[in-house]
Amino acid sequence: MCGISGWFLPDQQLFNTDDLQAMVNALHHRGPDDTGVFLEQSRGVALGHNRLSILDLSDQGHQPMQNRKTGDVLVFNGEIYNFRELRSQLQSEGYIFNSSCDTEVLLYSFEQWGIDCLKQIKGMFAFALWQPATGILHLVRDPMGIKPLYYWQPAESDGIVFSSELKAFAKLPGFQSVVNRDSLQCFLEFGYSFHSSETIFRDVCKLPPGHHMQIRSGSEPEVHRYFFPSLELLEENKQCRVEEQLFDVLTRVVEEHLVADVPVGLLLSGGLDSSIIASIASRLGPIHTFSFGFADSGIDERPHARVVSQFIGSEHEEILLHPDEILQNLEEAAS
Repeated sequence: MCGISGWFLPDQQLFNTDDLQAMVNALHHRGPDDTGVFLEQSRGVALGHNRLSILDLSDQGHQPMQNRKTGDVLVFNGEIYNFRELRSQLQSEGYIFNSSCDTEVLLYSFEQWGIDCLKQIKGMFAFALWQPATGILHLVRDPMGIKPLYYWQPAESDGIVFSSELKAFAKLPGFQSVVNRDSLQCFLEFGYSFHSSETIFRDVCKLPPGHHMQIRSGSEPEVHRYFFPSLELLEENKQCRVEEQLFDVLTRVVEEHLVADVPVGLLLSGGLDSSIIASIASRLGPIHTFSFGFADSGIDERPHARVVSQFIGSEHEEILLHPDEILQNLEEAAS
């Protein structure tokens, strides 16, 4: 995972370089390999990035990444599974790439197709893209909402502040961590907040899955839904192939998730879901699996994971967590 943060506040000079760096520092755990910032103070634009290198480990994947032709600036968290196919399409249109990462593919896809590029992208992502030519900041979240993206609109401002995590907002002067009681009640009752846009803080919202927000000077932020799932009714003669189709889809999706320039590991509990994924992955190449156990707990999934690991032939590692370890790091994780 990576971390993105920043703001677009064209009508007010509320924050400065130190504030942007404070937000980036708050997200260090999301991307310890590299950090970068972009600040255009005269237009009230700031973008920050914390990088966890997965594809193209070189400096060519540094973010924020800028399109030298258009001036567009991008900070991106996630992974585009079909970036190789999109890259080939763009190369046929004359685009020249300086890296092998999916970030540059997304940057040029936006130049080629505009916001319609979202119809072609397959992946999990949250990104912010600043277009200086139009004066618009775009915020986008993937269709399933796998990657988080939060935003806060300071009082008396048409702009917004955004971040991958809530804790980054607390680093900014003037931000107040006032609890949203409705969200708190929902969390305590169900263990999860069902609100599509509300968060645990009253003044902070989350961009809903499959939505795109655009912010421009002098206007209220506009939020649009760009993803609509397609429903296909199976014909009678295709019903018998449902299992085959499901297996083909699962295999393709697992294969897409294994694309990386670093070693890939899988969390294996021994349950049905993780066992199926690990089994498919093992058919595609050697894999490394992990399983966790909790000391002083009557529930231990490690024996089940061990059986699955032996069956699929993965390199397996078991980790035992003690309550003291969690308590020692709880305050740091929450701050």
